[in-house]
Amino acid sequence: MVNSFKPFKQSSFIPQKTFGQTTKKKRTASLYFIVSILLFLVSVAGSVGVFAYKKILESSIESKAISLQRAKEAFDPNLIEDLARLNNRIKSSEEILFSHVALTPVFALLEELTLKNVRFDQFDFVVRNSGRVAILMNGQAVDYATVVLQSDTFGQNRFFRDQIFSNINLDASGNVGFSFSAIIDPNLLSFRESIQ
Repeated sequence: MVNSFKPFKQSSFIPQKTFGQTTKKKRTASLYFIVSILLFLVSVAGSVGVFAYKKILESSIESKAISLQRAKEAFDPNLIEDLARLNNRIKSSEEILFSHVALTPVFALLEELTLKNVRFDQFDFVVRNSGRVAILMNGQAVDYATVVLQSDTFGQNRFFRDQIFSNINLDASGNVGFSFSAIIDPNLLSFRESIQ
C-alpha cells in the first residue's frame, strides 16, 4: 500500500519572523553595542590620561618647589635686606634730586634775553599756593622804546607766561623804571630737565 500519508505541517504558536527583519535588528543592536563599547574605552583612556597628567604636574610642582627652596637658601638674607634698604635710599634720593628746583637756568635765560640797555636791580622768586612759581623784578631802561623791545623779547619766550610790565615811570636821571612779573614754566626750573 502506498503511503498516502502526507507529511504533517507542524504549526507553532510562536510567530515566525522573516530572515531579513531578524538580520536588521541584530545589526542595529550590534552597532549600538560597538559604539557604546568605544565610548566607554575612550572615557576610560581619558580618565587614565587625566590622572597621569595630574601626577606629572604634581611631581613637577614638587621638584620646582625644592629647586626654589635651594635657590632661596643660596642667597644671604642679610645681603638681600641690605640691598633692599640701599634700593629704598636710592629711590628717595632720586625723588629729592628730581623734585629739586634749579634757579641756574632762570638766571641763564634772563642773561640771554635781557637787552644791553636794560638792567634789573631787584629779583624776587615766589612760590604761590597753587605751586606755580613767579618772578618779580624791578628794572631800568634807557628809554620807553627799549622797555617795549624788552617786553617783546620776553613775550616771544616760551618759558615766561602771564607777563606783566607795570609801574613804568621816568626817574630823575632820565632812565625809565619798570616792574616785571611772570610765571615760570616748571620745565625750566626742573633739575631733571636741566641735567638732561
